[in-house]
This record gives sequence, structure tokens and C-alpha cells, in this order.
Amino acid sequence: MRDLNDYDLLLIGGPVWSGEPATPVQQLLKQLPDNYTGTIAPFYTSAGGDQQYQTNFQKLTTAHVVNGLGLSSSNFSNETELIKNWWQQLN
Repeated sequence: MRDLNDYDLLLIGGPVWSGEPATPVQQLLKQLPDNYTGTIAPFYTSAGGDQQYQTNFQKLTTAHVVNGLGLSSSNFSNETELIKNWWQQLN
């Protein structure tokens, strides 16, 4: 794995599985170095509600996590606008 400390911002995404980050996302977060000083921005897709995804994501790492972008089938009609707005908030 690359040294993730070389990156100021990590975009980490995947589907919501029963309100939790998918197993591959969980495994990646567990592999983050304890001294990672950058920011993590989660993004996720959900067929239903995201339940406590953001909270559960944060519990998996000690790194700084900003508000994520959750997309579901109910907002696919304006996903481009949602993504642009989220990206602007990150910068």
C-alpha cells in the first residue's frame, strides 16, 4: 500500500451495507496509519436510508472525517449538482 500520509485528502467510498461501510471500506480504514494527519471525505450509495453511516464510518478511524456525500435512488436525478456542491465544500 502507498504511504497515505503523502495525501492531504482521501476520498473513500462504497455502498452502505445495513447502515455500515462495506467490508472493503472498513478494511481500508483499519489499514490507515495511526499518524495520518489528512482529511477523509466519505461518499456512499444506499438503496434505502443511510441510517448511521457517517457515525459508523467515523468510529473506524481516528483520522479527521468530514461530512460525506450520500446518494440514493431518490436523488439520482440531481446527482451531478450534489457532487459539485460537495466537492466545493471540500475545497
